[in-house]
Amino acid sequence: MFKKRFSSIELIIFGLFLSVLEITFWKVFTSLHFLNSDCDTINSNFKVKKLYFLTSFVKFNLFAGLLWVIFNGKNLYIDIKTLTAPFATTPKIIFFISVHLAAFLVMVALNGYKEGFCVFSANLHPNTIFIVFLSAGFIYTGSTILLFAPVVFWLKYLKNNRKQLSMLMIFMWILAYLATFHSFNLTFFEKQLHYILFPITAGLVIGILDLLHFATSSNIPLHQISINEFSVEITPKCLGYEGVVIVMLVLSVYFYFNRHRLNFPNILLIYPLISLILFFSNSLRIAVLLIIGAKISPDMAVLGFHSAAGWFELLTILGLSILLVNKSPFFSKHSTQYTFDLSSNKAQLAPQVLLIFCSLFSLLISPGFEWTCPVKVLVVGLFIWSCWPKLNLQFSKKLFLPITLGILTFLIWIVLVPLDEQKSNFFASKLFAIPQWGVILWTIFRVFGSVIIVPLAEELAFRGYLFDELKAVLILRFKSCPQWLNSIIVITITSIGFGLLHSAWLAAILSGVIFGFIRLYKDNVLDAVICHGVANLLLSVYVIYYSAWSLW
Repeated sequence: MFKKRFSSIELIIFGLFLSVLEITFWKVFTSLHFLNSDCDTINSNFKVKKLYFLTSFVKFNLFAGLLWVIFNGKNLYIDIKTLTAPFATTPKIIFFISVHLAAFLVMVALNGYKEGFCVFSANLHPNTIFIVFLSAGFIYTGSTILLFAPVVFWLKYLKNNRKQLSMLMIFMWILAYLATFHSFNLTFFEKQLHYILFPITAGLVIGILDLLHFATSSNIPLHQISINEFSVEITPKCLGYEGVVIVMLVLSVYFYFNRHRLNFPNILLIYPLISLILFFSNSLRIAVLLIIGAKISPDMAVLGFHSAAGWFELLTILGLSILLVNKSPFFSKHSTQYTFDLSSNKAQLAPQVLLIFCSLFSLLISPGFEWTCPVKVLVVGLFIWSCWPKLNLQFSKKLFLPITLGILTFLIWIVLVPLDEQKSNFFASKLFAIPQWGVILWTIFRVFGSVIIVPLAEELAFRGYLFDELKAVLILRFKSCPQWLNSIIVITITSIGFGLLHSAWLAAILSGVIFGFIRLYKDNVLDAVICHGVANLLLSVYVIYYSAWSLW
C-alpha cells in the first residue's frame, strides 16, 4: 500500500499526460498510409479543425481532474489507497490507457470520415456514425474514470454520495457536449435533433400564428416558415438546444452548492420541466420574430430581435427557475425570502446586470448599429451615481501599476484582435451618414461609456462581487487549500466569465487575468477599474485615429 497522498496537482498532471498521449496518437494516425489512393488530399476544413479537436480533449482531461477536486468535498487531497487497484500492475495500466486511446482514435476516425478524411471504404449511415461515436465517448469517459479509481471504489462512492454524483454526472455530460460535440462541429448530431424537433417547433409556431390570425405558409424540405414575403429558415441552432445546455449547466452548479437545502431527487424534475418551458418559449420567440419581420422591419427581426430576445428569454427563465426552486417546498427544504434592497454586494453586481439588459434592449430596437449608446450610458451612469456610497470604492494615490498594466492590456488587445475591414467600413458608413454634430456627440458618449461606465460596471461585477463571493466559498469549502491556490482559482474563474462576455474571448480572458491580479495585489476594486479604463481609453484613441472601428 502507498502511504503518500495523491494531490489535485498530480491529478491534473495525469490529465495532461493522457492528453499528450492522445496528441501523439493523432499525429501517428494522420501519417498512416492505409488511406484510399483517391483520398490523399485531406479536406482543408478538417485540417483547420485539428487544433480545436485536440484542444477539446485537453480541456476534457483537465476538467475531469478539476471536477474531481471540486466535487470531492472536504479537502483537496485523495488517499492513494483507493487508487491502488488500477495501478497495482503494469498490464492493468497499459490495458486502461490502451482502451482510452482506442476510443479516442475511433472518435478521431469518425470525425475525419465526416469531414472527407477517407478512413473507411464503405459509406456509413449518419445514425451508425452517431451511435458508434456515442459508444466510443462512453468508453473514453469510462476508461478515464477507471484510471483514477477501480470499479469497487466508484460503487462505494456512488452509494455514499448520491446527491453529489447526480449533479456531477449531469454537469459532466453537459461539459462533454460543450467540449466534444460542439467543438468537433458534428453536424450529424445537430441533424438528428433537427429531424426530431423541427416538425414540433414548426407546428407550434404555425399554431401560435394561426391563433393570432396571421396567414402563414411553410416549406418543410427547406425548413422555412413564412408570413407574406418574409420567411425564416429554422436551422438546428434556432431550436434553442444551446440555451437549454447553458441553463442546465448554470442550474447544475447552483444546485450543487445549495444541495444541503434542496430536496433530492425532487430537484431533478427541474431539468425536464425547464427544458419544456424553454422549448415552448423558443417557439413563441420564432413566431414573434416572423410578425416583426413581416409587419415592422426585417432588419429589426433578423439583426436585433433574433439575438436579443433569445438572451432575454434565457436570462428570464433562468432567474424564474432559481426563484421557483427557492420558493417551492417541493424543491427546497427552506423557503428563501427575497428582498430588493441593494446591499453592498448586490450593488456591485447591479450595474453589470443593468448594462447587459440595456445592451440587449439596444440591440432589439437599434439593430446593425448601436444608435442608442448615449441612452445606455446615461441610464447605467445615473444608476452607478445613485448607489455610489454603497460600492465602497476607495481611491488610491499609487497609480503606477494600474496605469502600466492598463497599457499592457491595450497592447494585448491590439495584438490578439484582428481588424475586420468590412465591419469597419460598415460602421463608418452608418456613423458618418448623420450630421457632424451628431457624430461628435455620439462619439463622446461612446468614449465616456468605454472609459468610465463599462470598466466600473464590469470590474464591480467580476473583480468585486464575483471575486469576493468565490473567495468566500473556496475558503469555507476547502479550508486546507493554500491561499495562493484559492487566488489562482478565483482569478481563473472570473477571467473566463469575463471572457465569455466578449467576442474576442482570448484577449478578454488575458485582460481579466491582469485585472484580477491588480485586484488581488492592491486589494482594491477601483485599481482594477482604473487599469481597465486606461486600456479602453488607449483603445478608443487607437480606434478613432486609425479608423479601426471594428474594435468597437
